[in-house]
Amino acid sequence: MSEETELLSELEKQDTLNSQNISAKKSSGKEKIIRGITCPSCSGELDLKEGLRSFNCKYCGTLLVVKGESGTLKYYVPKKLKRDDAVSKALKWLTTGFSKAKKLKTEAKVEDAFLAYIPYWRVRADVVGWVFGQEKRTSTSNGRTTTYYVDVEKKIQNSYERTYSACDVAELGVKKINLTGDTLLPVELETLQMDGMVFNIIASEKEAFDFAKNNFSNESRNSVNLYNVSFENFDLVRESIDIVYYPLWIIRYSFEGRDLSGSCGW
Repeated sequence: MSEETELLSELEKQDTLNSQNISAKKSSGKEKIIRGITCPSCSGELDLKEGLRSFNCKYCGTLLVVKGESGTLKYYVPKKLKRDDAVSKALKWLTTGFSKAKKLKTEAKVEDAFLAYIPYWRVRADVVGWVFGQEKRTSTSNGRTTTYYVDVEKKIQNSYERTYSACDVAELGVKKINLTGDTLLPVELETLQMDGMVFNIIASEKEAFDFAKNNFSNESRNSVNLYNVSFENFDLVRESIDIVYYPLWIIRYSFEGRDLSGSCGW
């Protein structure tokens, strides 16, 4: 069995353990927990470690499979600020720091502030494989530097997570989000719409998935930093894509006769 095959086999074993809730992968930051899941067998309330596709109810032992209504799992991040707090932070940002108009502090006036939930594609995958090629090296002897090349093989085993906007965010300027440490909850659109404006998903899932996976492969290829590449083989495993609705307070304000707006991800 080749080393690459062994590596893929080991990753598959790890994924099986995760799906059975025997062992969960630990992230470098705070582990994400999905709260409010109800067991359909015993109605027990469960907390789900984000990323699991199946798990056993801790009350009745029933094996549960996590699925989205349309095949794509959907989560949201709860808002952290109330309206008044968001307006206060926005005003503070407007009136501090460099490159700000001097009269902003006294003349800027908030006209409106509302909460919006913006959908983002979240794509995750592991890239495993090998790259063969030449590494450029130098040696110095008697004050003379010589360049030479060494044949090397580099093992690839990288984990990636990226977010991409699933709607038009040109006006908001927030093309991606950082979910480190955020709590994720399952989406109930009616409840979410009562809390704020929910933007529609208009970006293609397939295009976002393909774009992300291509980036993952390119980043892995570039990470080996070889002078020449003679052969390479990558595999993407544990691929997943879901939607995360992220809360943004949109603040509209006026200054010197102009209507302006900004967004705050709190």
